[in-house]
Amino acid sequence: MNKPKSLSIALVFTSLLTAGCVMSSAAQETVTVQEDIKTESMLADQTLAFTHEQTFDIAFFSEEFYGFHGASSFFSDGNKMIRVDTETGNHTEVSDKPFIDISKDGKMALTIEDELLFLADLESGEDTLIGTLGEEGLIDQPYFSGGESHFIINPESYYTDGAIEVIDTASMETSEWIMDSRFIADSIHPQNFQVSESGLLLSGKLKDGAYGIYRLAKGGYPELLLELDQLHPTEEYVLIDQKFIFSGMMDGQSGIFIKDLQTNEIEMLVSGGKTEEGIWTPSFNLSPDGQYLLFNTSIQMGSEFFQNVYVGRLEGLQLTHTSLVMEHAELYAVISYSGYWTEDSQQFYVQTYEPDSPENKKVELFRLGH
Repeated sequence: MNKPKSLSIALVFTSLLTAGCVMSSAAQETVTVQEDIKTESMLADQTLAFTHEQTFDIAFFSEEFYGFHGASSFFSDGNKMIRVDTETGNHTEVSDKPFIDISKDGKMALTIEDELLFLADLESGEDTLIGTLGEEGLIDQPYFSGGESHFIINPESYYTDGAIEVIDTASMETSEWIMDSRFIADSIHPQNFQVSESGLLLSGKLKDGAYGIYRLAKGGYPELLLELDQLHPTEEYVLIDQKFIFSGMMDGQSGIFIKDLQTNEIEMLVSGGKTEEGIWTPSFNLSPDGQYLLFNTSIQMGSEFFQNVYVGRLEGLQLTHTSLVMEHAELYAVISYSGYWTEDSQQFYVQTYEPDSPENKKVELFRLGH
């Protein structure tokens, strides 16, 4: 079974982390620096009000990919897909097939049975056959892109056919995106395509141009949205309201950045750092309304690594009113996977686990405001 590439990277990143978890609403002007960690922060000294509403204890273990969606978690148990209710801890079978990816809203999943790929509606229980997996079926490494509205079924076909196929989940219509031959093939990251209203977003390098994030309209010339250091490709980026938020490297500095596509102005929101293990980059989770940013940073104390979780408000190209949410947290993955916002952007969840008993997990629920 193929696992999403980005999740594997996230899990490797957090496998270094150890320590307990402390909730805090205290103001913190900068990220705590310990021993040999080299970092700096642009965190504002005004804090964003929030309350810790509840802690939920849930228990399950899966060696395969699983998805966290705030009020629910999903994992494959043999030939079944199981939903774990965060509030009650109850396990419910939602599909008689294991899954390989789940939509951002947790309502649809890509499931497999006998090398067949299905789109599963987790609310109605209906399955739609997409095709056959494997080399003969020519469907390989499918994943959701652009939230729940689209998924890509053949990202690797870029290398062989110069094209990828995108399926609209509402109409089930398939469209083919011809990848511009001006891209250097080995520079493309097939598991990082994003479908947006304005085109297909991808990271790569033109044969006669820069490495970065491009927007590709059908039949149009690739538009460079952001030039990046090719040695440190970004795995996280979001395009919203003519602003581009991304984590990666800029001019040798790791961090979370924002770019105004109209003015081309770029600002750092949160800096990354460097330890004896190498350069680390903070992860982020943007609220649905685009106004709040949940992010985590890495802290080294001696030979141990810890995670702090923060929430802040986006105002223009600045991150303001940043508050420390959790200190020394044992996140199961970076915050883009272990955090989850509610649709109204007023509540967020963070999932942690016990290192000595990984099947035991806690979900913390927070609400913005007093």
